[in-house]
Amino acid sequence: MSFKHNFRDSDFAYMRSRNSCGTRSDPRGKHQTRRNLFSLVSCATYTVFLLGLWYLGGHGNLSRLSGAALCITSAALFVYRRLSITNFFLDVCAIALKADLADIASAYKVSLPIERAQFPNFRRGPSGFWVAALDNNNRNQSSQVIGFLGLDFSPSAVSPSCAELRRMFVSVRHRRRGVGSQLIDVALAHARQFSPPLETLEIETSEFQPTAQRLYEKHGFSFAGKRIMRMGPLSSITMLRFRRAIAGDAGEVRKYT
Repeated sequence: MSFKHNFRDSDFAYMRSRNSCGTRSDPRGKHQTRRNLFSLVSCATYTVFLLGLWYLGGHGNLSRLSGAALCITSAALFVYRRLSITNFFLDVCAIALKADLADIASAYKVSLPIERAQFPNFRRGPSGFWVAALDNNNRNQSSQVIGFLGLDFSPSAVSPSCAELRRMFVSVRHRRRGVGSQLIDVALAHARQFSPPLETLEIETSEFQPTAQRLYEKHGFSFAGKRIMRMGPLSSITMLRFRRAIAGDAGEVRKYT
């Protein structure tokens, strides 16, 4: 596996052809709905459904009608919430492909090949975008992209020294192999080169991604707040924000194998 510190257009062509942001090759929404099976809301619908079954076994038309209503309502709410979660992640990916991922070089201020050729030490700034790819011995073919991560530094009056890690993604087939950790290591090493003005990094994930939460905490990020996003009537998702200081714990960037 190799890391391209300088994003290439061919990388995005591969990403888009495979819809790797979570539409076909990595159905991230389906991945998260599995975690919703044991959420508090899901457990509540199970309880109501079982209560409905109990009423269905009772005597009298009223009891049976009540039981049927409870079963149908709880089942409908459960299916609706699962569909809402799936559609939420698909929408996020669709928006990303039309927004910053549509022009990564511009959105993340990635240096152009001509700039790197003429000025080897040229650096555009704190923002950047990194791609994890499997080595390809055939130079005529694009490498297989298995992960990527962007660092967006858009200083404002509110956060003049804070950058955001965005679009964290690792292919389902290559998770739990240290790819995400290596991407974060590279981004942190890059950020330290611009400290100051950079002082802190932030990243956001959802309540349905505990693996991502543990990964960020492992790399020194701590919980910094949350916000509620509406997915539709009677359905919402909690987004969790994590933050860490750039200085300290520099260490060595892991070797890529």
